[in-house]
Amino acid sequence: MNCIKVAIVDDHEKVADSLRFVLSNDKAFEVVLIAKHGKDLLDQMESTKPDIIIMDIRMPVMDGIEASKIIQKKYPFTKIIAYSFFDNEKNIIEMNKAGVKSFVGKGSPVSEIFKAIRIVCGGGVYFPNDIADVLQKFLAKSEEEETILLSDTEKLLLEALSKGWTSKQIAEVIHKSPRTIDEYRIALYEKFGVESKEELLVKASKLGNI
Repeated sequence: MNCIKVAIVDDHEKVADSLRFVLSNDKAFEVVLIAKHGKDLLDQMESTKPDIIIMDIRMPVMDGIEASKIIQKKYPFTKIIAYSFFDNEKNIIEMNKAGVKSFVGKGSPVSEIFKAIRIVCGGGVYFPNDIADVLQKFLAKSEEEETILLSDTEKLLLEALSKGWTSKQIAEVIHKSPRTIDEYRIALYEKFGVESKEELLVKASKLGNI
């Protein structure tokens, strides 16, 4: 099994070194990049090509929000985990819009970091309860309550996405091609009026669909 290649982006050297030490003790992970800010990350991306980026939010030169937007456009298959003190709701919402796949608070148990990386790398999302509450409140302010009716196939797809299943895994269960599953998923985004899997799962949970 190939190692999960991880990038760590944090302007605090002690934090970055601590994360590198923890991850390096597990043979499943390989830390391939350490960056002090978003620009430093982008300068190293092409030569290292990490699978997962553990991204701080508040950093000099280029913060995590701006860096995440660029990464999602230039390296769409690279997944981002926000790693910060989440004391600013706007930062949480902006990082989610930028395409982050998970949020882990600084000071969380080491096991939570490992859990988040594995879930995100497997195609799932990881939102601690306090982060999910912030996103749900944001959606509640901007959208009216509504009822969305789903077909049996759509219900199955939504349930599978909430479990972090890949398109290939879902395709094997409902006997469709992975490309067809991706088309179904995009159709679900349109039905729920969202732009990402994270927003879909948050809104579907809020409306009682999952």
